[in-house]
Amino acid sequence: MKRLRTALHRKGLASLAGLGDYHNMNSAHKPSRLLRTCSLIALLIATAACAEDPMSKQSPKTEPASQVLWRQIVAEVGDAACDGPQQCHSIAIGAKSCGGPDSYMAWSSKNTDGKKLRSLVELHAAARRAENAVSDMASNCQFVTNPGATCQAGRCVLQAPGIGQQPGSAI
Repeated sequence: MKRLRTALHRKGLASLAGLGDYHNMNSAHKPSRLLRTCSLIALLIATAACAEDPMSKQSPKTEPASQVLWRQIVAEVGDAACDGPQQCHSIAIGAKSCGGPDSYMAWSSKNTDGKKLRSLVELHAAARRAENAVSDMASNCQFVTNPGATCQAGRCVLQAPGIGQQPGSAI
């Protein structure tokens, strides 16, 4: 403690810390001033720790509409459970900058509302086209064919490339 007071006094900070001239202090006042000083330091540390980060004041980045819609599509499709291939369908997803879908997704009519899914997919494709136009996004312009969907192990999945589209698999 004596070293702290000596160091603060040499740097001219003793009066700021409430220690004043430590040589002339009454010994009865030393603990109370020390307590005030420690309390002040603790308060300053706590205030600094609780201060808001100036970067947190920046406006949050808005998520692209296509990502929000993608999550809604995935939620609507769910686990794509099926009892047989007649419940499995494939649907075009997204939009390439030069036209056509980005990919296809398997879904099941057993637990999915087809009208709602088609609506979400159309909104997603429109959002992707708008994002592509704004960003001057280029694509490989490769035509993506609909592989169709089938039921495997109680879940709708896309068929392997080259197998072709099954009747009733596309919407």
